Amino acid sequence: MLAVQFRGLGSCWIGLAQETIEQKPEVQHWLSLLKQHKVYGVLALGYPDVKYHFIPPRSELQVSYL
Repeated sequence: MLAVQFRGLGSCWIGLAQETIEQKPEVQHWLSLLKQHKVYGVLALGYPDVKYHFIPPRSELQVSYL
């Protein structure tokens, strides 16, 4: 996701899609997946419609090192 952002693309991890693919044989057929194939994740890529000039303010992280 960092690499595609560097290239000017946007990305979005779609966790619900993985579960849907696993549970719906018709979706597996539509994607032409074989029985031995397993989907571990779905990532949408595209060119963003908006450009952010700054990131939103965030609270300072509380980090503990061991």
